[in-house]
Amino acid sequence: MKKTKLITSLTVASALVMGSVVPAFAYSKEETVYIKLKTNGTEKTTVVSQHLINDQKETILEDQTTLTNVKNMNGKETFKQNGETITWQTSDGQDIYYQGKTKASLPISMKVTYKLDGQKMKLKEMLGKKGKVEIKIDYTNNETKTVDGKELYVPFVVTTGTMLPTNNASNVEVTNGKVISNGSSNIIMAIAAPGLSKNYNNNKDLEKFNSVTIKYDTTKFKLNSLMSVATPSLLSDTDINFDDMNEIYDNVDTLNSSFNRIISGGQALQSGLKQYASKYNEFDQGIGSLKTGVTATLTGSQSLSAGIEKITSGLTQLDSQSATLVAGAKQVFDTLLNTAQIQINNQLAAYNISIALTTDNYQEVLKGLMAQLPAQASSSIQSALDQLNAYNQFYQGLQSYTAGVAALKEGSQSALDGSKQLTEGIDAVESGSESLANASSQLKDANKQLASGSDALVEGLTLFKSKGLDKISDVLNNTVKKDVKTTKKIMDLANDYKTLTGSKEGVEASTKFIMIIDSKSKK
Repeated sequence: MKKTKLITSLTVASALVMGSVVPAFAYSKEETVYIKLKTNGTEKTTVVSQHLINDQKETILEDQTTLTNVKNMNGKETFKQNGETITWQTSDGQDIYYQGKTKASLPISMKVTYKLDGQKMKLKEMLGKKGKVEIKIDYTNNETKTVDGKELYVPFVVTTGTMLPTNNASNVEVTNGKVISNGSSNIIMAIAAPGLSKNYNNNKDLEKFNSVTIKYDTTKFKLNSLMSVATPSLLSDTDINFDDMNEIYDNVDTLNSSFNRIISGGQALQSGLKQYASKYNEFDQGIGSLKTGVTATLTGSQSLSAGIEKITSGLTQLDSQSATLVAGAKQVFDTLLNTAQIQINNQLAAYNISIALTTDNYQEVLKGLMAQLPAQASSSIQSALDQLNAYNQFYQGLQSYTAGVAALKEGSQSALDGSKQLTEGIDAVESGSESLANASSQLKDANKQLASGSDALVEGLTLFKSKGLDKISDVLNNTVKKDVKTTKKIMDLANDYKTLTGSKEGVEASTKFIMIIDSKSKK
């Protein structure tokens, strides 16, 4: 895939690129400018270090520099300086490290302001105090070039870093950067690109890269060392292909179009959730009615079981007495039968007749006898027969009754068992309805949260598009796309800027500026 990064407020964040050095001369040169700053950001002392990389192991290296008070920092090699030309003797082909002083104006300057709990203060007034600290670093680009009649700022990327101990610094925030904690320290890194917004007609989205703000809560304020590294770079040559920019424009347009569909989908979800919430209220009310009904049914079932249990207990007691009752009734019947037999035999004695009666034959026997006797004797026998029949009916009825009691007792026991099972079942349903009601309540709350979340989602998506994608699209279409020539020019300016103190024609040279504010604490 072709690399087609563009100059936007987003790509500036990754623009600190140091390209590999390919020497076109006998040596190459790396310049490092060390600037000690006061706590307000003004320049205190400046020292320039030069590293001549002796790629070809030459014995003589001729360099160009405006430095004064030159010193060899890493060897005994000698040199001669004639104006801006300095010639080094390197008998063994060593690299040369030398240092000197300069009066050249720095391309980047800084202004540092301090606040405690929202109030602007001098640094020494804040030291040792507790509160919300705000440190703002404003960067100024002092390096301009006129290109085709237009003043442009040479692009510099400034990387700023510091470390705050976690034991007295919390809630750390930084603009244009990131905070990483390793447990003992909060490591802060941020970037700036001062002057870039002015190259694009004071573009508002790029203005934020003119400064870095660090905020945190402290229990005892101490200024930790602040280091800023500036390099004349924006994007490496391989990071951008101006002939293929249309692909980026098309991709941004596609992204905008796709994001519109995402927002539409979120709005549809939002509408569906509201309809679901409306219907769910009806369902939740039904769950409440079900729980009330099940609770009432359980109460009735429990009362029914209690009643059946009492009936079963009574029938059990009654059934336990049935055998005794039937035995007594049979004894009475047998006694009556014997008495009737004696009485009848006394009457039949005159006829020389004697009979033996049992519970099974007393009726085939007495009825047959009455047919053979005179009416008076038959009448007496009929009276005995009627008495026996009456008591026999009572006895038979008593047997049927006791059998019915036994059957009713068994049925009552079955009913009791079934009633208990019913109660247990209804109790389980009641417990389930309680759980269902609770779950319904939780689901109702969850639905409210989901609905609220969908509202926030749609709002967030809309806000992201309006504050993010739309602005990116605007920068691309109304700034970069319309000003490709400016983009090319400022990249050329970055490539053309070699060193602060000069370099020989044809020598590959690069520079970086290291600006340091030392730590300060309450004495």
